[in-house]
Amino acid sequence: MGNNELIAYKIVTEKQKKKRRTKKDTKIWYYTSYSYFVKYFKEKKQVTKEDVIMGIAMVYSWMPTIPETSEELMKKQGKNVVKLVNDLIEEKKFDEETIEKLKTYINNSLPGTSKLLHFIKPDMYPLWDSRICEILTNAKYAVSSTEKYLTYNKNCKSLKKDKKIMKEIEKKVEKHLRESEIRAAPL
Repeated sequence: MGNNELIAYKIVTEKQKKKRRTKKDTKIWYYTSYSYFVKYFKEKKQVTKEDVIMGIAMVYSWMPTIPETSEELMKKQGKNVVKLVNDLIEEKKFDEETIEKLKTYINNSLPGTSKLLHFIKPDMYPLWDSRICEILTNAKYAVSSTEKYLTYNKNCKSLKKDKKIMKEIEKKVEKHLRESEIRAAPL
């Protein structure tokens, strides 16, 4: 790299450091990426190890951290992860033990696990994160409770059966999204 390129690189780097993502930028990313993430998995009856890794990458583009999944763990346990996810897709198992096992591969993050499952099967698995948890339970830090997530999932499925209530909820969520910075949480 020549002197001019180095100076230009430093200037661009400094400008990037000064520019921080705004909530508006983040909100646009959620809306833009969501349909692509869901579409990626839509036609898949089962997932592969590569699909799980792609899904985790998608999930973490929505989160402020980078996943700490080791290559060794994925090599040794990759087949187990794929089986867990496929069992959840096929609704063979949806219990605390299964979610806890899957969570270990996704940075030990229940919100990350819920996002992966939601991208794969949005009609079956709702998003779960600290904002949703806080609104529903008044306990932001209960977000890592698998029991609360399972209850939330069950309640969402019950709500979806009542079309009138769903229409009301959708209207309120849309209004709230226009007026605040909260993320959409499709049921």
